[in-house]
Amino acid sequence: MNVTTLLAGLAELGDLTGVDILNPAASDWMVLAGDGSKVIVPDTVPRFEFRGDYRVSNYPVEQGAFASYNKVAEPFEIRMTMVCGGLNFVQSATAALGLTLGQQYMQKGDFLSTLDYMLSSTDLFTVVTPDITYKSLTLDHYDYRREATGGATMLTVEAWFKQVREATPAQYGNPKSPSAATPVNSGTVQATTFPLGTFPAPTGPFAS
Repeated sequence: MNVTTLLAGLAELGDLTGVDILNPAASDWMVLAGDGSKVIVPDTVPRFEFRGDYRVSNYPVEQGAFASYNKVAEPFEIRMTMVCGGLNFVQSATAALGLTLGQQYMQKGDFLSTLDYMLSSTDLFTVVTPDITYKSLTLDHYDYRREATGGATMLTVEAWFKQVREATPAQYGNPKSPSAATPVNSGTVQATTFPLGTFPAPTGPFAS
């Protein structure tokens, strides 16, 4: 028996029992909520893409030429392919007994319902990868498919995330002059009504 055949046999045994013999450690890929709790833990991530752009601002100069003036960062985007196979029959049987066996994968129904919630929610999420952690993200698109070549029981999900930049509240210091100060509401002004005949009669050339 050669090494390739042995590794293939161990991989098949891991698929059957739910214990990844070749890689027993927990997955390094996950999506976290704002409080740090796990919302998505895929079985594996076969593809990951990151795109970051800076927009260069130009202004015209003499003789019709243009000169670069500044660079402004655009929100970055992440496209991640996630695979969810759900629990196999061995894991389902042990879960029914209150036991755990190997890495606990997500159920496919929970996987899709969580993505639906993330897509419609305004909450921000964090994508954790083995190399770097990306924060302040929103899910703006996802689709999934089942392919016979990749296993008819497995979900392959394409998730698109985009960075959300939160505005910082403006901070105001002391005004340079009293007229520049922010108006302060000191209460309600009550109008006063004077009865007729309380004003002195007009005099001078404008008197009637």
